[in-house]
Amino acid sequence: MLQTTLPATVRCPYCGWAGAAAAEACSHCGGNLPAFDSTLHSYERTAGKDWPRPPTGIRQGGTLGGRYRLGPMLGCGGAAMVFEALDMTTRRGVAAKVLLAKYTRVDEAVRRFRREADVQAKLHHPSILAVLDFVTEGDNLAIVSELARGPSLAQRIDSEGALPVDGAVRLFLEVVGALDTAHALDVVHRDLKPSNILFDRFGPSGCAKVADFGLAKVLSSTEKLTHTGTQMGTPWYMAPEQCRSARRADARTDIYSLGVTMFHALTGRVPFDGKQPWEVADAHQRTPPPDPSRIRPGIPPLLSAIVLQCLAKDPSDRFQSASAVRQALHALSRTCPPTPRWNR
Repeated sequence: MLQTTLPATVRCPYCGWAGAAAAEACSHCGGNLPAFDSTLHSYERTAGKDWPRPPTGIRQGGTLGGRYRLGPMLGCGGAAMVFEALDMTTRRGVAAKVLLAKYTRVDEAVRRFRREADVQAKLHHPSILAVLDFVTEGDNLAIVSELARGPSLAQRIDSEGALPVDGAVRLFLEVVGALDTAHALDVVHRDLKPSNILFDRFGPSGCAKVADFGLAKVLSSTEKLTHTGTQMGTPWYMAPEQCRSARRADARTDIYSLGVTMFHALTGRVPFDGKQPWEVADAHQRTPPPDPSRIRPGIPPLLSAIVLQCLAKDPSDRFQSASAVRQALHALSRTCPPTPRWNR
């Protein structure tokens, strides 16, 4: 029988504050707590030697659900680890996201993991990482998805710096198309950031794949998995209203996070930074964002205007839909010449 509670406390990886492990976010700074932070592609993750041991029966060369042969581990988050795998039925490469053993007997963790699979499986768009299967084998639970063989956007920015303007516009046309599809089904991502945007292959021709809907909110759902007053997301990419409460999130919250991500991709830095996550959250709420073209000369004025409108403090001053952002970017793309890579 499943346990009904998480361990009593957990230490926030952002500020060190010890709080209740049952909360999704730190009550002090708003950072994701390890028990529920299942993002697996972030470049802030620990090195492979620090990853926890896989659950019993999960190992490279082993099988999962009698169908998937596991390859090397690709990454590990607070609640799950991801393996490259081979679907032995289709002979297709896939990714298997396995819930860590310490959470397989925790009701809320299991419920969230299943919900992540259910939400992402109903989203069909070329730029959304497709969920293919959900495997239950003994105590082990796994989400099987298509395999993104390229890096994350975070890894690209970290290694290459700011993206060429024309390439960034093409990329965000793909991302905003994915958001438009999710929003049409009342799904708000709530954690859009460069580490959750993957590429299907290496090189400039790679196509974007929005991943990790583990914090997604279904606007039409009556299910309550968010504790009153908590914040969900990553402080550097969170909208002002999201910094105050996760319950305030709607489609315009994703548009703000898109604006931060666009700013980061175009300039190589985030619009707001600080020594502590709470300082960043405060800046999102109080400090006007800098004009990206002042940081990187050569960014078209119209593109700067699009980014800054996405970053409006008041949701009513932002683009009101992902479709509206897409229209603005599409109009820009017709007049956006190829640009050289910018080095700070």
